[in-house]
Amino acid sequence: MTIGFDAKRAFHNTTGLGNYSRTLIQGLLEVEPSFNYILFTPKPKLSFLHSTTTNIKIIEPQSFMAQKFSSLWRLCNLGLFNKDVRIDLFHGLTNELPICLPKKLPKIVTVHDIIFEFYPEFYPLADRMIHRAKIKHACKIADIVMTDSFNTKNDLINYYFVPEEKIKVCFLSYNQDYIKKNSTEALQSIQAKYNLPQQFFLYVGTIEPRKNLLLICQALNLLKNSLKIPLVVVGHGKKYFEYIQQFLAKHHLTKQVIFLNYPKDKAYQPESIYHDLPAIYQLSTTFIYPSLYEGFGLPILEAMASGVPVITTKLTSLPEVAGSGAIYVHPLSAESMAQSINDSLDLKIRQDCLNLATTHIKNFEPIHCTNQVLNIYKLFL
Repeated sequence: MTIGFDAKRAFHNTTGLGNYSRTLIQGLLEVEPSFNYILFTPKPKLSFLHSTTTNIKIIEPQSFMAQKFSSLWRLCNLGLFNKDVRIDLFHGLTNELPICLPKKLPKIVTVHDIIFEFYPEFYPLADRMIHRAKIKHACKIADIVMTDSFNTKNDLINYYFVPEEKIKVCFLSYNQDYIKKNSTEALQSIQAKYNLPQQFFLYVGTIEPRKNLLLICQALNLLKNSLKIPLVVVGHGKKYFEYIQQFLAKHHLTKQVIFLNYPKDKAYQPESIYHDLPAIYQLSTTFIYPSLYEGFGLPILEAMASGVPVITTKLTSLPEVAGSGAIYVHPLSAESMAQSINDSLDLKIRQDCLNLATTHIKNFEPIHCTNQVLNIYKLFL
């Protein structure tokens, strides 16, 4: 069986959608090496494939016009009309399918979320219209719609009237690098590389209102006379980042929050930290992720796999991901967050969380999640 993927995000995105794409592709290569895999991408960027891989092929735009208008190439046919390209199944990994796919070709799309429908104020009107049109089109022509969570499944049913029987929930998994324990020497090297403190709380994610980073900063303000453990932030943003900076300056907390991706002399470069994230998780004291809406919430799994206690909310998909292995916080209460931060430092509470998380993340082991997807592919054999 030969499976084609719209793999742009696998090569170009260092966060959620990219992590999902890379982890799935790597899992498929390991679990089902008898299949062939074709990755369509406007241009490879991140290198995540082993050089010895023989059953995978990367296809890029070849003609001058296709290279110049690579977005149109991706939208229309991805080179599928090339004579040397033959696939048995096409999987759109990130919310969309090309508009010119052959009608008889089996199609699957993974829809991760429809956040823009719930937080339209954070998306330009044109972007909302494009996202909506792409997802509705993909759900209409796909034989199967995959979602990362039951929450997103319900959203698609309630907002886009996608037939329930068409939707399959396949949980995401964490990259194997997160569960591998780094040596003391390796951890010390990463700590020195980024000048990380001995203890720190960790936030990983885009710096935008939906992610609720301000809540952590407000809690740190409440705790500033009794707790000196800083927060390390791995992520990028624009207006909301500036707003956070203003809050920190106003409350004399600028030294209490370290923005790892914002050295003063460099622009944001996510690739520089991508490979070091597993070690950064393992060095952290507590992972804090108070998001207001997630299609899944992959950083929670990454933290749990790294053996770090997690603080999160009970909103949308997050309880599906965190289960009983997290400390839950009221999403709009700085007092609740302050209490949760203190709780995460209690030795008994920490150990209880870690024990429960160790059991819970077995539901998300890479081989289990990969086999879920493979079983769906095999319906078309």
